[in-house]
Amino acid sequence: MNGTQMLYAGSAFDGRPDIGERARKLAEDFLVDVRASGVVVPASAVGALWVVVSELLANASRHAAGPCVLELQLRGQEVEIGVWDTVPGLEESVGGDQVTGTKRGLAIVRDLSSEFHVEPSAGGKRVLVRIPLAP
Repeated sequence: MNGTQMLYAGSAFDGRPDIGERARKLAEDFLVDVRASGVVVPASAVGALWVVVSELLANASRHAAGPCVLELQLRGQEVEIGVWDTVPGLEESVGGDQVTGTKRGLAIVRDLSSEFHVEPSAGGKRVLVRIPLAP
């Protein structure tokens, strides 16, 4: 891959019930482009990407009052996933409640990522996650 080439995909999503399916389709198409650029994408990274995209979009659609945006970008040997929504913060307690299952998804997202943080933005926040492509 040419070091100056940038691969990017993004889309806005509303609260329709098929948000997960549409987000996974965007991620699938993005991975086709990544592979076509010559970057090897191991199966573990594909699985991690599916989980992270599904969890972040499910959280955004469940908790945000408005639309959300999913962005995917290839950055070296990592895929950067950004999800923008209209809720200003994210609870930092992501240990998970073993009885109700709350916040377990975010704990899994953190475990799968090489980077996880929340950036405040006008009208909400951006959750940023990076998934490594190298085994």
